Amino acid sequence: MNNLIEWDGDFLQRRKYALFLTNYLENKNTSEVININGPWGSGKTFFLQKWFDDIKETHPAVYFNAWQNDYSNEPLISLISCLISHLISLDDNIKHKQASKNFLKKSGDIIRKLSPTIVKGILKKYIGENGLSELSKIGEETEDTLTDLSSELTEALIKSHEQTTAVIEDFKKSISSLLDELTKSKNLKKPLFIFIDELDRCRPIFAIDLLEKIKHIFDIDNVIFVIATDTTQLSHSVKAIYGHEFNGEIYLRRFFDQIYTLPKPDSVSFITMLFSDYKQIANYFQYRVNASGGSHHHGKNTKTLVCLQNTNSEKILIFSLFSNSFGLDLRTCKQCFERFKAIESSFLDKTVDVHFDFLIFLIMLDAKYPSHFEKFFSDRNNQDILNEIGSAKYNIRVYTNYYTAAELINIYIQNLFISHEEVRNYLNSLDYDSNEFKINLISSLITNFKSILQYQNIVKMANALE
Repeated sequence: MNNLIEWDGDFLQRRKYALFLTNYLENKNTSEVININGPWGSGKTFFLQKWFDDIKETHPAVYFNAWQNDYSNEPLISLISCLISHLISLDDNIKHKQASKNFLKKSGDIIRKLSPTIVKGILKKYIGENGLSELSKIGEETEDTLTDLSSELTEALIKSHEQTTAVIEDFKKSISSLLDELTKSKNLKKPLFIFIDELDRCRPIFAIDLLEKIKHIFDIDNVIFVIATDTTQLSHSVKAIYGHEFNGEIYLRRFFDQIYTLPKPDSVSFITMLFSDYKQIANYFQYRVNASGGSHHHGKNTKTLVCLQNTNSEKILIFSLFSNSFGLDLRTCKQCFERFKAIESSFLDKTVDVHFDFLIFLIMLDAKYPSHFEKFFSDRNNQDILNEIGSAKYNIRVYTNYYTAAELINIYIQNLFISHEEVRNYLNSLDYDSNEFKINLISSLITNFKSILQYQNIVKMANALE
């Protein structure tokens, strides 16, 4: 694995964690189940897919999307099918080797043996097709009859358990043999990495059944399971089965040898990722946001947001400024971004300049405080709204000055809800040298006044997007 090359599109800079974990896990000679834990938006799927792409160059590796297989009632069948397709395809010659043939046979054996219908089959064999209904009528039978029936059933279940244990052991040996063969015939080395993604999106029964099977059946030397989940969310799934008083997090730790929590991404990195594939389709007023922040000696008790200079850096920093000021979580940021993209298609008139910061402010205001959104256009004071976003300790550099979210929006409030004559009088009173940005912004407000007033209705239409 080349340590110097970053992953393409790795805006959250996750590759260093994959390198660290690879070095740690390569030195394990036993089995290991490691949980990659992270909340929604922390980039778990990207992380797992890129790590899988890296690791398969040096190790046998399998990628299993649990959510895509959740339609099945048999997670073991889905997982083994994935193992077969990945491992057998690693080498064209391996499919003709005895280790491969034995793995296929033992896979079939364990699937048949661990079918949930096995107990039903035993009952049917020993007490008949209608055995369960007959048991309900057996109250009048003698104690000896009941004892004989119970003895036969117990004996059958013990025999089945012994057979199942043997089948599991044979299956484990077949994987070990196949792994030996693969590392001989290909330029690969142990251990085998099995990546499982999106387990927390699955039905609770499916997720727990899969974890049970992994822990008890795949306890095999040199087999590493890497399971990505929002572990808090998965613990809620456990509670859905066992009850709200049940401690789902402690229960899950039975299945994981280690839990590695990905750091929550900072807002700028996450929003940079959102804008990575964004292509502008409307005209926008240029705020001239300085991506590097310039000199930080600006006398404000705030932190200046910065990012790498690119075609979307102005939008990234404005979006980040307001998301921080509103205290939005990552999921709500994503929802607001999707609403913005939907709204942008309404601004195809190239003679109109869209005011991105005001539009994003309204989108986020509606997402976080819907009652304030309605009030914003009826109450000319709006001081309570400015107070909501005024306490945040962030700013961006615009022209040569630094603005918080509240300071930017206050310019709109002061000039949108008064007459044009009052706006022009105020504009004429400003000194150009010290107020270049404010003069350009207010001049654009006058030019695009009608369009800007339509933002209210457009944002309301978009708020149905989740």
